[in-house]
Amino acid sequence: MHCQTGSACCNDTIQKSRWRQTEVIETGDRGRGLAFTADVPANTIALEYVGELMTAAAAADRERERDTTRDQAVHQGTYVHDLATDSSRTRWVIDARHMGGRARYIN
Repeated sequence: MHCQTGSACCNDTIQKSRWRQTEVIETGDRGRGLAFTADVPANTIALEYVGELMTAAAAADRERERDTTRDQAVHQGTYVHDLATDSSRTRWVIDARHMGGRARYIN
């Protein structure tokens, strides 16, 4: 499917997965971070944030579980990003902890 706006299409980067090159780096005492291997021009879609779509309530339950366990497999960093509230007033988030891509390391 091609966008009718042609080369002006804002979704072209996402549809064709044309992401900027990155590398995950160790930041010492602050965990991991993400570095771009070249300059990224302003107003550029550089990377897609992906993960598990869930309600904010389910994400809060997951965080409570994380906070009460000593299991290192569960007790990892938090990578939740708010999306929106839909017409039913449900708040949705993306949790990238288990199913995320490199964008979860942007900070």
